[in-house]
Amino acid sequence: MLTAAQLHQRALVATEHGRPREARRALGLALERCDRPDLKARILLTMGYQAAERGHVDEGLQLLQEAARPGVAAGVMGLIASQRGLLLMRAGRESEALRCFDEALALLHTDDAPAIARAAINRGDVHMQRGDLTRARADFELAVDMAERAQLDVLRAKAMHNLGYVDLLAGDLPQALRRIDEVRPAFEAMSPVHSAVSHGDRARVLVAAGLWTEADHDLAAAAAAFGSRHLRQDQAETELARAQLALAQQDNPKSERLARQAQQRFIRRGSESWALQANLVRLASRAAAGKSLIACHLESLQLAEQLRGRGLTDDSRKAWLVAARALIGAGRYDEARALIRRHPVPANAPITTRLLSYGVRAEVADAAGDRRGTFSAAARGLDELQRWQASFGGLDLQSGLSSHGRQLARRALDLAVASGRPELVYTWVQRARALVSRLPAVSPPRDPEARRLLEELRQLRAGQHDGENPSSRGRQLEEQIRQRSWHNEGPRMVSDEVPLARLQAALSSVDGCMVAHLSSQDALYALLVTSSTVELRPLGSHATAVAALMHRTLADLDAAASDLAPPQLLPVFRASLRASLADLAGALWEPIADRSGGGPLLLVPAGALAALPWTLLPGLAGRPVSVARSISSWFTVRSQLPVARVGLVAGPHVPRATEEVTRAAAAWPAASMLTGEAARTGVVAALAARVDLLHIAAHGKHDEENPLFSSVQLADGLWFGHDIAALPRLPRHVVLSACELGMSTVRWGDETLGMTAAWLHVGASSVISAVADVNDGAACGVLADVHRGLAAGLLPAVALARAMAAQDDDVPVPFVCFGAGW
Repeated sequence: MLTAAQLHQRALVATEHGRPREARRALGLALERCDRPDLKARILLTMGYQAAERGHVDEGLQLLQEAARPGVAAGVMGLIASQRGLLLMRAGRESEALRCFDEALALLHTDDAPAIARAAINRGDVHMQRGDLTRARADFELAVDMAERAQLDVLRAKAMHNLGYVDLLAGDLPQALRRIDEVRPAFEAMSPVHSAVSHGDRARVLVAAGLWTEADHDLAAAAAAFGSRHLRQDQAETELARAQLALAQQDNPKSERLARQAQQRFIRRGSESWALQANLVRLASRAAAGKSLIACHLESLQLAEQLRGRGLTDDSRKAWLVAARALIGAGRYDEARALIRRHPVPANAPITTRLLSYGVRAEVADAAGDRRGTFSAAARGLDELQRWQASFGGLDLQSGLSSHGRQLARRALDLAVASGRPELVYTWVQRARALVSRLPAVSPPRDPEARRLLEELRQLRAGQHDGENPSSRGRQLEEQIRQRSWHNEGPRMVSDEVPLARLQAALSSVDGCMVAHLSSQDALYALLVTSSTVELRPLGSHATAVAALMHRTLADLDAAASDLAPPQLLPVFRASLRASLADLAGALWEPIADRSGGGPLLLVPAGALAALPWTLLPGLAGRPVSVARSISSWFTVRSQLPVARVGLVAGPHVPRATEEVTRAAAAWPAASMLTGEAARTGVVAALAARVDLLHIAAHGKHDEENPLFSSVQLADGLWFGHDIAALPRLPRHVVLSACELGMSTVRWGDETLGMTAAWLHVGASSVISAVADVNDGAACGVLADVHRGLAAGLLPAVALARAMAAQDDDVPVPFVCFGAGW
């Protein structure tokens, strides 16, 4: 027969692994068999925790009171105080909980490392909930120290995980992800419950980073795991996180529903502070939806005071901002401004709260007709966002964070367009377009594990047939590689904006023109800058209509380039393409053609317009065109240096790839060529790191779901966008003679991802690539002429324009020069 001590230990193990029923049975038997006061107290405190987790907090506290009988040792009294603090913390009674944890840490024996570590973790949790990150960090570091001294791997993992959550609240998302991911295997090994905790907290980091699809998947799985085990507090906390995510995605009905659901669970558990936080999200959803605005305002004011009274200072600030937003919706602008002035958000508030404040201030200024106030709030908000983005090294995370600035940038750009002042539009086009491209390129640290994962993915895909769905292991590898890139540090600096006079000076030497296409209220405009003029022109077309036309044009391009189409249908396909290109030119180019001069063009198009076949539009054929992510990125990577070293690569299964690179190599006095089995990923990477110009003729694929896994097919497998970031040195110019690799996936904030964007992000000056399928024979001829032009000293966009002008018009060649092509 098991002793009381053995039964208690069995109950602790069952509790730790998420088996509450087994734990309750063992505790009942242990209590019956126990005749030692200290052990009985330990059993009762475990029973108290179990009762509270079932939603019976008062019963749990009563059991702890029963445990604290006279004669119980001081160390055990410390354990009881610590457990009482935990129950009070989970019930949202933070002030009482802090007193209990302070008492516990004073009573516990200094050699009781597990108990001290647990009490420090829990006290740190309370400090974290109250926004006192300094004290929270100190407690978690104490817990890590105690756990490491006593070799308590589980407690160390919990404390490190919580330090990651402090990093999240402090805005250091790469560090948060590094810590949480470091201990995630330990959490997954503990139990399904701990695994759900890890996934849920990690998802909260992803919400802050704007990676919403990934976050919602993890949160939904965590909520289901908690619910199936009747862990209602954790389930409700996860539902609240999903409500916050839905609010960020502007899905107000879903956000309100989830927040109300979480609020009701918290109320049933007696978790008062948590219920208030859920109510905050519910009211924010109602304010955003314009529902019962005055009632929402009054409730938010009351809620702000309740939150402040419980020490939840940052949440109280958010409640005042919700109250102000409700007043704005109700048209009471002066009252909203007065409320914002009475409750300012300080500079040391979390970055997400500061950005929310700038958004509300811009909103009220705009509604009240205060243009200066709107621009000021938007500018300060976007400046803070870019400084935050600069702490991230991965393109994925930098792009995701753009979501936090989308509304600010859109509001200011719309107001600038409405002003009719082209100089003002120029300023805000720069700010709106440069949310990622103003960040300098930064080389990630060497990561052997990431290289190993990429190699495994390469080998896995090498055995996969074309058109076959990726295996679950393949998707798992992709996620692991993406996630490791999220750990990288950023440049910690932002490039300067380009003054209008500086741009005009650069344009004057070549009679160039910059054109930025933009939309405002679905109407399309073009901002034109020449050496002596700057003007804003309405195009008379709408973004939704042009999007449909763009999809039609790209489909026509694929059909017209095919070698497999019946010969009698090719004239039909090409006639359709000519009509589509003419319609696109009519929508985007003809209204401004007379004002663009005759020199080279710098295009800075919005979002998906970057992937148009600009070089094929009537009126642009034969004219040097460079498509840049932003004006500042064009300035940053411009290169007039001559090309001295050239590398050319022919991938497998492309009928004329070897002919293409051979003809291209003939233009140069000396060029390195890799063909056949020599064109392997490692060898190509080494070649890319030592040349000024890299040309790859291979099958290419744009991955719509994970754009940085866009790839080219080499002899031993795929070479991915993620591989590019690992290069120790970059070629200045890249030619990708591969279908689809000029394509991109648009993320929040009009930031684009894909193989071409990956090259530009890491610092390449220009990339010539195709935005649709390209005919092998036509590509072979055009790119041979491009190399002759480059060898003669022409800049990439100029060489491409001359080469395309010399080709047969019946065979479309949708190559575009991206970046700084002139």
